[in-house]
Amino acid sequence: IYSGMWGMTADMIRNAGKYGEGVRFPSVYDPDATDADWLAFQAAYVAKYGVEPGFGSVYAYDAVYVAATVLRGLASPDASSVAAALGKPMRYEGLQTTIPMDETGDAARGYLTMQVRDGRFEKVP
Repeated sequence: IYSGMWGMTADMIRNAGKYGEGVRFPSVYDPDATDADWLAFQAAYVAKYGVEPGFGSVYAYDAVYVAATVLRGLASPDASSVAAALGKPMRYEGLQTTIPMDETGDAARGYLTMQVRDGRFEKVP
């Protein structure tokens, strides 16, 4: 059984119980990653909100990071300057993955496959 990324939440595991075992999800992050940026983000997130970050928090962080990076590079942050900057192919280093953006501003990031195993999410090799 495959689900959309939006279904990869702690609520899914809690509510599905044993019936959630083996369900797979596309994901933009690995909750068990060990790189320093992820661990710092995860610790700060848990300290502030009291729960583990999910796909929505990773997407939000990456979106704000890209926006801030674009704005810092502009002499004037008006709409036309932002649109022009986003209209250039670029690569941004996201929280766990590189985010390549094309000339239309569309991101083409890679996805992982995660599954529920023993009541937690794990990366499928």
